[in-house]
Formats: sequence, C-alpha cells, structure tokens
Amino acid sequence: MNHTYLDNNTPGTPYTVSSAVTDAAGAAATDSTTIDVANVTPEVTITGVMAGRPFAPVGIDVPLTATFTDPGTHDTHVGAVTWGDGSATNLGAVQRSGLSATHAFASPGNYQVEAAVTDKDNGAGTATTSVTVLSPAAAGDAITGLLKGLLGRGDAQTDALLRTAIDQLGSRNSGVATNGAAALLRGGDRVAALEKLGKAETALRAVTRLDVAAVRLLIAQTAQSVAQTAAGNARAAAGCTVLTATRCTATERKAITAIDQLITSGKTALGSSAYATAIAAFKDATQRAVTLGG
Repeated sequence: MNHTYLDNNTPGTPYTVSSAVTDAAGAAATDSTTIDVANVTPEVTITGVMAGRPFAPVGIDVPLTATFTDPGTHDTHVGAVTWGDGSATNLGAVQRSGLSATHAFASPGNYQVEAAVTDKDNGAGTATTSVTVLSPAAAGDAITGLLKGLLGRGDAQTDALLRTAIDQLGSRNSGVATNGAAALLRGGDRVAALEKLGKAETALRAVTRLDVAAVRLLIAQTAQSVAQTAAGNARAAAGCTVLTATRCTATERKAITAIDQLITSGKTALGSSAYATAIAAFKDATQRAVTLGG
C-alpha cells in the first residue's frame, strides 16, 4: 500500500506510521515507525508581463500575472513581486489560481522583475522576467520599427497607411528624414508630438488587413506618458506637488485639477480602446501643463 502526504511534518515531530495484522483467530500484531516528510517549495511560472507587448513607456502600468504549483495541498502561501527598480508589491495571501500585480516605472531601463511565492514553512519559489521601459521619444522610434516590420504583409493600401503612420511617428521613411513625433519629443515640442501621435493612430485605425491593435495601444500609452510627465513638471514648477501646499495658489490648484481630470479621462478612454479620444485628452492635458510651466 502507499500513501501521499499532503503536507510536511513539523520539524522534530515526524509522522508515526503504524500497521496491524489480525488473523482469523483474532490474534493481532502491530508495529510502527516514523517518517519525515520534507517541505517542497512552490514552483512559480510567470504567465504574462506587459500583456505581451515588447515594451512599456515610462509611467505606464505594467501588468504581471503568474501561477504556482505546490504538492503540499494543505500549505498556505503569500506572494510578492519585486520590480527591479528598488520597489516591491506585497500581495499577501495568494491562491493557486494565480497572482497579479501592476507597476509603473519612473525611468527608462531594462528591469529584472521577480515573482515570489512563499509557503507557510518559508519555502520560497521564484520566477523572473525582464521588462523594457522606454522614454516617449524612444517609444516612438520603437513603434516605427514595429510598423516597418509589417510593410509588405498586407496589400498596397495597407502599406500606404503604415507608411503614413511611420511618417507621423518616426525619424526616417524610405531614407528621408521626417519631422515625426519622436523628433518633436526630443526637441521638446510635446504638443506637436501628440498631434503626430494622433494622426498615426488615425492612419492605423483604417488598417483592416493586419492586426495593429497592440501598436495603436502603444501609441496611446506613449501619449499618456507624455501627458503624465508634463503634468508632473507643471506641479513642480508651480510648487503644487502637494495641492494643499501654501505656495500653490487657488488658480494653480484649479488648473492642475483640470489637467489631472483630463489624464483620468484619457486613461478611461484608453481602457475601452477609444484610442483617438484618449490621445486627444492627453494632448489637451499636455497643452495645459505646458502653459502652466510643465
């Protein structure tokens, strides 16, 4: 016979295994022994990061999902994610059905992200993945590269729309320099850059032969990154990092509140895939922030 233990024993207190045999006359014999059952650490698998996208612009929430297995079915578990930038998300109790967390990175870079699950016996399992975070200008370049990789995969009309988007976004198309969003961002003209981002998204919205939804989302997220950075700069310039600060005037508080509301509106539109609406809100927020000193 065999038996599967569903949990390890307490250290120093092994399980006692007893057996008994009784014959037809009722005579019985017994014996026993002890057995130590070791804890097995959870095995963690990261099932998704950035929803499959190749990078995230600065300041955009990066989602991570993971699952884990543990043969000790009576174990309880806690989870945590360390993001590689000095911050961590403690998830508390987690279930085998999975764990999830999100994080917005404040600076560009390549980050090593670790998901960890620890059982009640302090056995810890981990899994790691890398996350690439780009500045808005670098994101514009990267999106241009993604679109160039799609050329020739559809029909002539598709290629024409892709080239229109490339012209609006990028630095070069067919060897000719263009005044695209990436170049404008590097030059500091954020409002004009968002205008270009909007035109690029409009061109891609007309593409029907290829799935460019993920690229359109990246364009809208790049616009969000620009707006959030401009809003932060405006707060700092006005001395309104905290809206209740004495230096922050009533007029400045009102202006910053309006900017924040526009960014929130843009994020809501982005969440429902209304990318053009989102970019328009982010552009309006950026224009207001620039006027305020952002």
